[in-house]
Amino acid sequence: MECRRWTDDELEKLGEYYGIKDLKSLCRILGRTKLAVQKKASQLGINCYDNNGEYISLAELARVFKTDPKSIKQKWIGVYKLEEITVKAAGKRKLVKFNISDFWKWAERNKGIIDFNRLEKNILANEPKWVDEQRKKIKKYKWTDEEIYMLRILSNKGLSDSEIAAKIGRTEKAVVARRSIIGMRKRSKGWTAKELLKVYQMTKEGYRYKHVAKAVNRSYEAIRNITKTKRYKDACSMFEQMSIADTLKSKTKA
Repeated sequence: MECRRWTDDELEKLGEYYGIKDLKSLCRILGRTKLAVQKKASQLGINCYDNNGEYISLAELARVFKTDPKSIKQKWIGVYKLEEITVKAAGKRKLVKFNISDFWKWAERNKGIIDFNRLEKNILANEPKWVDEQRKKIKKYKWTDEEIYMLRILSNKGLSDSEIAAKIGRTEKAVVARRSIIGMRKRSKGWTAKELLKVYQMTKEGYRYKHVAKAVNRSYEAIRNITKTKRYKDACSMFEQMSIADTLKSKTKA
């Protein structure tokens, strides 16, 4: 009996969910047997760990931190520059992996954006001592008056949520939630005309938000949010008119 050929969509789902969903559920999603799924994953090199634990796949990294791969791609890789290793697999497939030693170095520099309480102790190879200390710092008890005071001060200074989280010893999500509970609006850093022009030019040229964010030293979320505002749309109209005027002026001189 001839084996059914794997489609690009099936390969995409295999790469996304292998190591995240249990094997039984994944087999049901793909309409494949357990043996077929495991064999194809092995052929493509989609393993939780490889090279004696030196590397970890995107799917497995997401699983151990109890998050999803898209979040890691958008935030850890896109905004905070976690270095990825792209490996070519069968066909046009590309797999994303991380060197575990390099990951720990990056994590130490970006403690404020990671909730280490989600990470089971020593589940990830070569866990440094500072990780357990960080777990203790991320408190789950009631916020003190001093912490709330610090939250107000640091927010008003324009620090990012990750920076505030690191200074207070809370998770980024906890900072956002507490600000909402006390009815405090975050004071965002104002946009300059120069920044808006840069965003306009890069988006018009087809650059993705993560590249635009890097160019203007803003977060991915900040770029996404500003492009939805009336102010940005009005600025785009103005920039467009200026561009047309400059073009006409150049033609007249010619």
